[in-house]
Amino acid sequence: MSCDTYYLEDGSSFKKSDLVYLGEGANARVWKCGNSAFKEFIPSHIGSGIDKRLGDIFSEINFSNLPNFYSFVRWSKSGDVPYIGYMMEYFEEDKKASILDLPISTIVSSFRDLERDIEAISDFNILMNDVTIYNTMITSDGKIHTFDYDMFYIDEHHRDVLRKNKLMELRLLKGLFEYYTFHDADLDIEEKLNCGALYRNIFSLRNTYGFDVSGVVLDLFDKDRTPREGVKRLVYERFS
Repeated sequence: MSCDTYYLEDGSSFKKSDLVYLGEGANARVWKCGNSAFKEFIPSHIGSGIDKRLGDIFSEINFSNLPNFYSFVRWSKSGDVPYIGYMMEYFEEDKKASILDLPISTIVSSFRDLERDIEAISDFNILMNDVTIYNTMITSDGKIHTFDYDMFYIDEHHRDVLRKNKLMELRLLKGLFEYYTFHDADLDIEEKLNCGALYRNIFSLRNTYGFDVSGVVLDLFDKDRTPREGVKRLVYERFS
């Protein structure tokens, strides 16, 4: 980072020394600043940064699941680069957590919150794009949150935005189940293969048409305390 002071849209500033480095992704480096995260776009990927219109819209929406957006960050008040990043709500990640062991009620609550956010952004013709397990986290309080604003864009044609966003949400849920199952040390390879076949069936569009994704979870696992119990039950019913 090539300067010592960063300026927010409201003219306030913070020092480079206030930042704690968290990690680096495809398009940005992420730093912690107090109770917020500061996302600095990597210069070679600055064109992949958030659309200014998107930032203005996000700053006005009180999100339930997506982190709240605070302000663009600039190099300086008169810098050549219009912005290099943004501040967003910071979440502590639970690195030991698995969606397979979260209470069903928590998963349903997380996805209902996401559905409220999806309805809000769809009203502004904003599409989720490539929202996957890799930009989703289970926080230390056990909730599932989605983030990474440069993975969203405005659909200029206004075509089926809500339906497309719900499809992305369904893919996210399927991806979460596949990811945590594949990385689960308590399952052998045959169990993982059976689970994979199960997920392809139960999360297919033909079985979930017209459902909210939170409703899909309730329909599948209403008898169970956690998905691990439910997956074992469903696999046994299918492959026994």
